[in-house]
Amino acid sequence: MTHHDAITTRNHWQLLAAGLLLIAMHPLSALAAENTGWRNTTHGIEHFTGLHCPNHIARLTRIDANSTAESTMASCTYQGNQLHAVVEIVEPNAINSLLLNLRQRFLLSGFGQVTGDGAAARGLTFVISQDNAKQVRETLWPIRIGDKDHILWLNYHYPEGQSEMELIHQLFVQMLRAKEPAN
Repeated sequence: MTHHDAITTRNHWQLLAAGLLLIAMHPLSALAAENTGWRNTTHGIEHFTGLHCPNHIARLTRIDANSTAESTMASCTYQGNQLHAVVEIVEPNAINSLLLNLRQRFLLSGFGQVTGDGAAARGLTFVISQDNAKQVRETLWPIRIGDKDHILWLNYHYPEGQSEMELIHQLFVQMLRAKEPAN
């Protein structure tokens, strides 16, 4: 192998690695989006139900998108350093039974329900794990925007992650409202 061939081979591997990195950074390809009801937008993806999922919200990165599971028509999963989020659009008139079902599953799994502080007080909050005064909590909020029902589900550290949880909750609600057509 000549020196030129070695450089060309190395460049091909670098291009392949860069391409795989781009694919990993955008977990929903155009083909997958087309086949599951999702379409690519300038800064994210959008499901035919109207759920818009940007690639990033604050320091969270979208890592997954799904269609149709039980009463959920579409959902997107986001990951950050110590905070994880799922935003879902649910079938019409299914939100109350879905939340009741989720609450029962959490309680049957042994997770204690707590009142929560700030924004968490408006949702269902459960302690997932506890180490001394630190907890991992999950809060689920029903969010109605126009005639569409959503669930926002955040997993965060308490108390140190409380302020970030508040911000992320606010940003998701703003994002959902921004995509609602004006009447």
